[in-house]
Amino acid sequence: MNDSSCVFEIIYNTLQISNNSLFVSYQCSIAGVSRSGYYAWVKAAPIREA
Repeated sequence: MNDSSCVFEIIYNTLQISNNSLFVSYQCSIAGVSRSGYYAWVKAAPIREA
């Protein structure tokens, strides 16, 4: 697992927490990753599971 993949996983898990008020764009900005990269990572989840 590369570094950005770990960051994307942290962002994903943070968004799953109820009452989370942090937006994806804000979290990606803080983490230094692109929002489009995050969404590509989410979309590729079924491929990673296979």
